[in-house]
Amino acid sequence: DITAITGGTSSSKSSFLRYIIFEQCLWAEFENVPYKCLWFALEESEEQIDFAIMSYLTYKLSEGKYRLNIENFTGMKPFPTEEEYKFMKVIELSYYPMIRDKLIIKNHVYNSYGIYKEIRNYAFEHGKFFDKKGEQVTEFGKDDIWETYESKEEGFVEVVVDHASELT
Repeated sequence: DITAITGGTSSSKSSFLRYIIFEQCLWAEFENVPYKCLWFALEESEEQIDFAIMSYLTYKLSEGKYRLNIENFTGMKPFPTEEEYKFMKVIELSYYPMIRDKLIIKNHVYNSYGIYKEIRNYAFEHGKFFDKKGEQVTEFGKDDIWETYESKEEGFVEVVVDHASELT
């Protein structure tokens, strides 16, 4: 399935996407469902996504009491208070890994063929490709001909590309 989140400039598409992915990670953790998200972050660094996880969890788990964002973590706005910091330390040791360990963030690929190769290589590391004759494909060349795929793992992998207009 392919889902596209579309909207005008600065309409919170990336924020909505993060909410969906973070909730999916927590759901998978609590339901014991094997899940990974291969995330192609074309306009955010890995550090920014880490800040977003902490911001999201702090707000969610404090039931709206603490509302922090990347500007608080980087000093552009007041740093978290001691009370907020203590709360975040608990989150960092408990809930944060429930999300972060499920994310495979790629922020160095900026073209569609590069994304295809990263996905294919991830699949190759976690399963087997077979050609039309039913023989296992052991390496990929320029033709990349394969017919079927068998995963070595249970569960599923979600692929996210944020932000498609950044592709070259």
